[in-house]
Amino acid sequence: SDRVTAAIVMRELRALGYQAELSTASDGDPRISTTVDGYKWAVFFYGCTKQGELDQRSCLSLQFFSGYTVSQPVSAFTMNKFNAENRYIRAYTANTSSGQAARLSMDVMFGGTGADPGKNFRAHLNMMKHQTVQFRKLINFN
Repeated sequence: SDRVTAAIVMRELRALGYQAELSTASDGDPRISTTVDGYKWAVFFYGCTKQGELDQRSCLSLQFFSGYTVSQPVSAFTMNKFNAENRYIRAYTANTSSGQAARLSMDVMFGGTGADPGKNFRAHLNMMKHQTVQFRKLINFN
């Protein structure tokens, strides 16, 4: 099957040396927390079956998410430049209880692709990882 499960994602993360912690998102779907390059990431799942063990529910897609609290808001110019020059990933700003945030997310399709879900996950994880490094350099976040 080309669908993704939290079990597959946890297996792939751990095989690459990352921790993976499973929880339930507010909509009842799986959510995984991990740390990449010292920064907290979340993996959200979408279009999941609602029955069965949380880690075994098959899902149509997922989203990588990483957020950074910044002292000064990142300008629209900087965000637009990044989004124009980088495919797959998107950057945006948010106001949070902790203050200004710069956020990155990447959506990944699984269902209907015919792709091996483990390989699909790894390919997108690598791209997200590379582009978050570029983004942190751009906003001088380190």
